[in-house]
Parts: sequence; C-alpha cells; structure tokens
Amino acid sequence: MDGSGESRENREKRIRRRLLSREHLFLAVAQPAFRRILRGEMEELGFSVGEETDGGVEFSGRMGEGWRANLQLRTASRVYCRTLDCRAGAREELFRKVGAYPWELWLDPGLPLRVRGRVLRSRIRHEGEAVETLRDALQRRMSRHGGIPVDPDPGVDPGPAPDPWGRDPVQRVLLRVVENRARVSLDMSGNALHHRGYRLEYGGAPLREDLAAGLLRGLVTGPGPVVDGMTGSGTLAVEAALWKAGIHPGGGRGFLFQLWPSFREAAWRHLSGKPAAEGPKGAVLACDLDPRALGIAARNASRAGVEDRVRFLERDFFRLTGGDILRETGGVPGGRGFLVLNPPYGRRLPGGEEDFFRRLGRHIRESFPAFRVLVLFPNPGTLEAFGGRAETLFTFRHGGLRVTAGLFEVRGRDGGPL
Repeated sequence: MDGSGESRENREKRIRRRLLSREHLFLAVAQPAFRRILRGEMEELGFSVGEETDGGVEFSGRMGEGWRANLQLRTASRVYCRTLDCRAGAREELFRKVGAYPWELWLDPGLPLRVRGRVLRSRIRHEGEAVETLRDALQRRMSRHGGIPVDPDPGVDPGPAPDPWGRDPVQRVLLRVVENRARVSLDMSGNALHHRGYRLEYGGAPLREDLAAGLLRGLVTGPGPVVDGMTGSGTLAVEAALWKAGIHPGGGRGFLFQLWPSFREAAWRHLSGKPAAEGPKGAVLACDLDPRALGIAARNASRAGVEDRVRFLERDFFRLTGGDILRETGGVPGGRGFLVLNPPYGRRLPGGEEDFFRRLGRHIRESFPAFRVLVLFPNPGTLEAFGGRAETLFTFRHGGLRVTAGLFEVRGRDGGPL
C-alpha cells in the first residue's frame, strides 16, 4: 500500500492500462539549425514522426518508443513525453485539472520537481502564476501518495545526474499555456543526451556530442573516410566512429525514465540489447599536432568503445593532404573523403583569425580535391576570409556563442568553387 491506501497490484494495473498500453506524444529537442537533420535521423530509425515545433520534432508511439529515442537518437539533446493537455482558461481551472491527473503513475516520489512555464495570449497572464499553480496542484496530488519534494534550488542547474557522473536528478516539468490551452511535458532524459558518458577529459573548446553528430550527418553523404583534422578532445571523431559502427549513443549511461514507476527492466534490456543501425562505411582519422590533445582523444575513444575504430595521427593539419589521408585509411587514390574542422579561434590564434582562416581555405583548396568539407567559423568575418562559397550555411549556439557551420565541395585539384 502507498499513502493513499492503494495496493501495489492495483497500481500496476493502472500503469499498464493508462501508460504502457496507450499511445503517447513525445518531443525530441534540437536547435532550429538541426531540426531537419534530426527529423531525417528519426525517419531513418523508423519513428512515427509528426510536426516540427519551436522546441524540436514530435513523434508518437507507446512508452517504449520514448525509451528508444533516448537510447538511439544521436542528434537530439533531450526527449520529453507529452502528458496532460487541457483547457485552462483560469488559474482555478488549471489547478483542478492538474490535480485530477494521475501523476503518481508517472513520477518517482523521491525526485524534486523543477517546473518551467511559458504563457502566450491567455487569461492566465503571468508565467510565475501558471508555474506556481501547476506545482501546487501536482504536489497536492502527490501528497496522497507519499508526497514529492520541492526543488531545493530552482535557480541553479543541478548539472549531470546520477549515473555515472554524480548528482541527484530532478524531474523537469514543462508547462506551456497558449490561447487558454495548457500542455504539460515531462523530461525523460535526466542528463541532456549529449552526456554519452565517454567524454570525461577535455581539450580546447570541445563541441557538444549531439551537435557533433548533427554536423556529421550533414557532412557525410556516403562511404569514404571521415577526417577530424583538428581533433582536440576527439568528439567529432568519436561520434563518427560510433555512428559508423552502429553503437547506440545512449548505451553507456542511464536515463530519468528508468526511475519512473512505469519502467520495465526486462523490456529495457531487450531494447538496449538490439544492435543499432550502422552508418556509412569508411575509416575515421583523428589528427592533431598536440600530443596531449591526441592522448585525451584516444582515452575518450576508449571509454566510448571505439578505440580500435579511430586512427590517431600526430600531424599539423597544414602538413596534411587528402592523398595522405587516403593512404592512411586504405582509400582509393582520388577517392571521396569527408573533412570536418573545428578550428581554434580568438586568443588561441596569436597571428589573427583572418590570417588563419585565409591560410586554411587556401590549404584545403590546394590539398583536398574531391573532398566534402565542413568548417566551423566563430564569426562571419572569418567565413569571408576563408574565401570559399558555401554549399550550405547554418548557425547554431554552442557554449553561449553563435557559431556558423559551412559545407563546401572541393571539386578538383585547382580548388573548384572553394
């Protein structure tokens, strides 16, 4: 029995009937620049994809599809499950309807609640009022089932949670009220999905894993070697190797939904034991002139289980050519390759950014014929100095900065359009 007097057997019956046997709506979160790429990945993996929203891409299915999305999606940053969807024309109506919803079937009573809200064009005008109403109603409902703690410090990000990195989790609850209609979503992921569990050492300005995976899916269009020419911590190289090997990106970590009453360990073992879809064929090469950075990258690759799938080369990129890469990776001379570069910027370039990127563009034009190239630029001025005509440009946020990614095709030995 719980605090309400309900038996465990009856609780399990309600969970099976109301959660496990029903279809649900989910949201896979991604920045706007990556939503098309995320949608393509989801369709490739067989998800029932719905609308794109201002938060990401929706999909539907039974609860196991939400579990699968957390396990398999490389380019999403988080997954939410849509729960209550109701009219809420006034504070009292929102309180009543939230209080009538069976949250005890969803939530671990040991997890503090962290509620965030947004209100647009509704009679409930203030986000703070809407958030407080939801939190109070939810806590009153849960008080009949043993209670649920308040977020100990709602103004502070709790950081990575519990497995295997250390802090206790919180249950993130999102409320959106638009034109007097409320929708409540529960975070399923816990730690953001870019916390794969392998990148425990850093070098330079590391790229987030989900962003690295999105960039790679935009770059790589078929078989051929992938080259991370300025590898730093090795994130791009490791993500390329995980994708090519068909290893689940979430296979080395835990998720918040595993703490929910609806979680089924046997079903999860069956799901997580299935192999992932393999990516395009070809070797992965990680280059850097800094032996310390290469050591960090190699250890991160080892933790990810792909140390035998990445070749590490201590080499200044400006002394590297496409022919060198094809020889190192066993490719056909003159064959196609994929080059990705996350160059240093700012104070790490004592000679100046514009000079560096001008030199970089010239080297790629002269030395990487038949390669498809993706380069990250810290600002539009450096893109102009690079001297290339991008096939595709998209901008995203990384580490609080706006970064531009450019995709280029080097068509021939003379540099072609790049």
